Amino acid sequence: MRRILIVSLALVAFTGCENTGAETDPLISNELVARGVQVTSLSTLVGAELALVVSEPPTSFTSCPAVTNEGDEWTLDYGVAGCVPDSGLTEDLLVGTIQLTVAGGSGAFLGTLSEVGVEGSTLTASVSGSTSTAGTLLTADVDLGTATWNRDQISFTFDAFLELAGDADTISLFVDSGELLGSDDVSLFIDVDEAGTTRNELGGCFVPGAGSITLLRELGVSDLDFTADTHSSGSVTATHNDRDPSAVSPCGA
Repeated sequence: MRRILIVSLALVAFTGCENTGAETDPLISNELVARGVQVTSLSTLVGAELALVVSEPPTSFTSCPAVTNEGDEWTLDYGVAGCVPDSGLTEDLLVGTIQLTVAGGSGAFLGTLSEVGVEGSTLTASVSGSTSTAGTLLTADVDLGTATWNRDQISFTFDAFLELAGDADTISLFVDSGELLGSDDVSLFIDVDEAGTTRNELGGCFVPGAGSITLLRELGVSDLDFTADTHSSGSVTATHNDRDPSAVSPCGA
């Protein structure tokens, strides 16, 4: 099962990523590789957290987020300073506010994300979708519409439809379509195939522990394969055009 994420980025915006290895292919730099992994990891965390707060009774969350509701209207506040969510998805401090209308019993929802993520990497968006759980199994579709992704004080416009699948061990992300725009239109296509990691080891930025991503830009192709070792080390090898592999650490590990 393969999904495609279209990402258009400003090359001048790719600063602040601590990468290793030579940038051997000018069509797909290590900075572009880093952005692909960054947006995948943040989307997995925010999408999975959103799906869980919809599918589980929000009143069961005792500390994080703070919950208020009136009928089907819910406000879930992680605060400006952030808090570790009761969902158990991450030990990172989540920040921001989620406001939702949830159709009782159906798993359908719509609402807004206001700077939701971790400090330095957040999404603001109008969202809609559906989610369901059966024990530890989780499935969810999350339409981000046109979101704003703020990363390292740089803003991008991010359009994406997310598909998430999870069990007791792993949360995986598929992306049917998406577009990320910076100040220039430099297109990067990302094919995401079961990019997942251990359920309680998600974060605002992480290298997945399973699956693969193929990056395409003009004549450039870069392949990323994820394992438990890539996740634990925070580094993944990008093979550019079937040659010249280079190591990239998207999260500054």
